[in-house]
Amino acid sequence: MNADFEFLPRLARRPARAAAALAAVAGAVACDPPPPRIVEPPYQPRYAYSAKRSAGAEDITIAIAAAIPKKPVRGSDGKAMVEALPIAFQELITAKGMKYRGPFEVESVKDCEEARQQMTYPDKQGSDLMLCTELNVEAGWQLSPGTFRPEAGDPVIINGIPQPNGTCTITIAYEGKVLFKLLEPLTGETLWTKHVTLARHEASEVGMGATCLSQPREGEPSPIGPIGNQYRRGLEQAFWEIMKGLDRHISVDEMVDLKRQTQELRQKKVYTK
Repeated sequence: MNADFEFLPRLARRPARAAAALAAVAGAVACDPPPPRIVEPPYQPRYAYSAKRSAGAEDITIAIAAAIPKKPVRGSDGKAMVEALPIAFQELITAKGMKYRGPFEVESVKDCEEARQQMTYPDKQGSDLMLCTELNVEAGWQLSPGTFRPEAGDPVIINGIPQPNGTCTITIAYEGKVLFKLLEPLTGETLWTKHVTLARHEASEVGMGATCLSQPREGEPSPIGPIGNQYRRGLEQAFWEIMKGLDRHISVDEMVDLKRQTQELRQKKVYTK
């Protein structure tokens, strides 16, 4: 009797224990934060240009000034693209069989003449030509006003950072003109001017998190997710168009002729190497 009496309550208690365990699991699931939102990893632009190699005009030296932005190329990614240009110019000039000096910094410089004035006299005298680039290019992203759509719930975690819960419409774009100048370094005479036009490129995408709360600030990272990757791909395309244009305009035969002109100018101004 005692054994049977003890056995029946155990059977009766088992469903209660199972129900309690299920309730505990359900409560834990309900209290867990929502899973982090997986964001498309940042695209890494390739700022490189392969020029066709040509033989010998090694007696020509071109001073390279860093590119001068005349309009905003926004974000840390925009800055990286601008800074990559003079390095690619070096490689292009080397591939065409010429030598270079620089690139020379142009911080706080507004135009090519100011960039030339910042060069030292030995650098001017030791260069046959000076290549200067003015970027009349605007690139960035814009929050479309009134498009923020808040979503209920706690802030979401994006790449480990709490972000406002909601989405908006972001538009990225670039367009403008790039002006290339070749100057005689000592006299400042402009010998050659060419340009490359960047047709307008525009794309809209859904933004999320803090990107939706304010317009971009100088040096701010590009938006996270697909819109930021669209911007980086756009900058990569703009870089390639600029380099292709310069490659088309830099002719070794023409550089030889321009060097003769610089020698004549220096003789008239009583500059000699």
